[in-house]
Amino acid sequence: MRFCGRSGVSTRHIRRLRRLHRLRKRSRPGASPGTLVSDPQAAETTITMINYDQRELVELTVTDVQRCVERVAERRVTWINVAGLGSTQLIAEIGRAFGIHRLALEDIVNAHQRAKTETYDQYLFLVARCAEMNSHFDSHQVGIYLGKSIVITWCERPIPAFEEIHARLKDPTGTLRNSGADYLAYALIDAIVDGYFPVLDAMGEQLDRLEDRVLAQSRIKGIPRIMEEIHDTKNDLRMMRRVLWPHRDMLNHLLHNSSELLSPVTLVYLRDVYDHVVQLIELVETYRETCADVRDLHMSAISFRMNEVMKVLTVISTIFLPLGFITGLYGMNFDHQDSPWNMPELHWYYGYPIALLLMGLSGVGMYAFFRWKRW
Repeated sequence: MRFCGRSGVSTRHIRRLRRLHRLRKRSRPGASPGTLVSDPQAAETTITMINYDQRELVELTVTDVQRCVERVAERRVTWINVAGLGSTQLIAEIGRAFGIHRLALEDIVNAHQRAKTETYDQYLFLVARCAEMNSHFDSHQVGIYLGKSIVITWCERPIPAFEEIHARLKDPTGTLRNSGADYLAYALIDAIVDGYFPVLDAMGEQLDRLEDRVLAQSRIKGIPRIMEEIHDTKNDLRMMRRVLWPHRDMLNHLLHNSSELLSPVTLVYLRDVYDHVVQLIELVETYRETCADVRDLHMSAISFRMNEVMKVLTVISTIFLPLGFITGLYGMNFDHQDSPWNMPELHWYYGYPIALLLMGLSGVGMYAFFRWKRW
């Protein structure tokens, strides 16, 4: 996976697109709390529903929200996955059907939230951010509603990690099929958090490649490209750090603010997810330091090469300094007829060969002196 400077689009342009994309998701300043304003670029909303217990699993695509309410009680656990946030009408209907607070619905539609946990009377509402890597690191929001026997998830787009959860649900002997809704919520959060590890591994490999390129760099023309890649990687790590830190706070809230919706068994698993988040944060910090080290190494390599170039040029200039002195000395126009002291060697029979020999010996002597001094 390559993710630095490969798309042909400038980093500044990518940041501008991200910023404009986030601004389009926000409601107007001064709007009533709970106002649902969808992003014009949001994907079409689709609803899938899975009812399951130890014996049976039923999966269907839902177009009528009332049908979801009717089927919730048919099985012990229900998972409703809402992919795409284009239809605020469907999202509002789901909110009315399951008694979701309008502020939570607003957080779902305005998908720029940081990871957090909100506690309501009959349910927990969580926000997490799923890692995504195309040309640069990005993340998209996942809202999770946890009730007594139901989990509802809202995603900006389909999440590949959720497909693995879906596959695990098909195993009637698995822990998911034999546990409650709280364990399903844990599995979803764990899948989101673990999705950061491949991205960080790719970043670590990229940093290793950059370090190797810096050490092997021998041509000045490659320097701007390497600096651009180092800068892009550092920006990706900074954005990932900003996304990951709230996840730790969210999980910490779940672990230390006990709720009857979370069983002791599920809390044990959530502690494991918390450990994963801490590991991810530590990896991000390590890679940020590595990125800074690679940048410093690169700058040191540039300085070393420039010093080597200046050293060679200085040696060459110093060797030619006495040669220039000799040629300049004998280029002076003094008439020997006016005075016997006016450059008598200009009239020597071997004057020119002697001058050449003197210049040659001066150059060789200067070079030998530099070698003796180990300069």
